[in-house]
Amino acid sequence: MGWSGFLRHLQARGLKGIRLVLSDACLGRKESIGDFYPDAKWQRCIVHFYRNVFSHVSRGRVKEVSRMLQAIHASEYLESARHKATEVEKKLRDMKLSSAADWLGSAWKRP
Repeated sequence: MGWSGFLRHLQARGLKGIRLVLSDACLGRKESIGDFYPDAKWQRCIVHFYRNVFSHVSRGRVKEVSRMLQAIHASEYLESARHKATEVEKKLRDMKLSSAADWLGSAWKRP
C-alpha cells in the first residue's frame, strides 16, 4: 500500500478536516496529501529539517549548529525567523560549512 492507499484508508475511516500535515519531505506523501486533503498545508518536520542540516556538519560542530537552528525556530514571527535564517546561513558560510548553508538557504526560500 503506497501513500495514496494509506490516505484513502484514513479517509474511508472518516478522517476529515485536515488542515496541516507534518512529515519528512517524502515526495510521494507530499503529492498524495493534496489528492485526498486539498485544503491541507504541508510542513516539514523539524526533526527531519535538523537532520538534513546536520548531514552536512561534522559531528564536533552539531551542538553549535543546533543552537543556531533553535534560534531560528524560537522566532515569534515568520519574518524574524527568515531574517535569523539568513544570519545563520551567513554564519555557516563563515564557518566553512557551505553545504549546510546551501541547504538551509534553499529550505527557507521555499514559499
